[in-house]
Amino acid sequence: MRLFTLLPPKEIVKKTTSSKKVDAPPPSADKSRAKKNKKPSVTGNEAGLKFKNQNPDVEPPKSTERRTAKSKNYDRHSKSGKTETAKSQKTKLGDEAEAQIEAEADAAEELAAEEEEEAEKPVYKTLDDYFSELQLQQEGLAAQPKRAPNAGAEDKWSNAELLVKEREVFIPPTSVKQTKQKAKKAKQYVDVNVIVADEVRIPRERPARSSNTRGRGRAPRGKAPKSAAPKIELNDKNFPAL
Repeated sequence: MRLFTLLPPKEIVKKTTSSKKVDAPPPSADKSRAKKNKKPSVTGNEAGLKFKNQNPDVEPPKSTERRTAKSKNYDRHSKSGKTETAKSQKTKLGDEAEAQIEAEADAAEELAAEEEEEAEKPVYKTLDDYFSELQLQQEGLAAQPKRAPNAGAEDKWSNAELLVKEREVFIPPTSVKQTKQKAKKAKQYVDVNVIVADEVRIPRERPARSSNTRGRGRAPRGKAPKSAAPKIELNDKNFPAL
């Protein structure tokens, strides 16, 4: 048989570090009072375009209803009491006789304008007429005496006087500045007689074979003696310029 011990219930104490007396959320954090996401209302010109006037379809209130039916007999009639007479119509529209006279005057003016336009039209020439006029002009030019070049030029300038403008000296100079003239450089030519001798090939002496070699393909044991520089003889064959 097992025995169980019952422990007393523990009291849970909430540890708060807030300085407020009541640890409760502010009223602005209430989700039920939050505004829902709605589309913004249309304003301005867009609202005016979307607005539809439905006044004719809506019944007016009873307080503004018309008690008697509206009469339509005098809607399109003038209420001034003035009427048009025959004299007023004549002055406004004109007499038929006057209108006929004006029409005849207009027709005469149109005929005169057409005649002026016909008179102003250019007169065209045929090709034969053009060539005949051109031939007459050439014959008239050929009959005139030809003018010689510069004819009459001597008579025009024969009586003319030659004017020479003299330069006046207001203040004469006390001394005349002398300008130095540099002598021109003259080129000097030197005659040089150059003689070029043929290239002389100096024979090369072959060094003597050393006895220090050991067979074919092996390097010599010692260094070979240096050959003396060849002597060049001074004669006319080697140096023809001398």
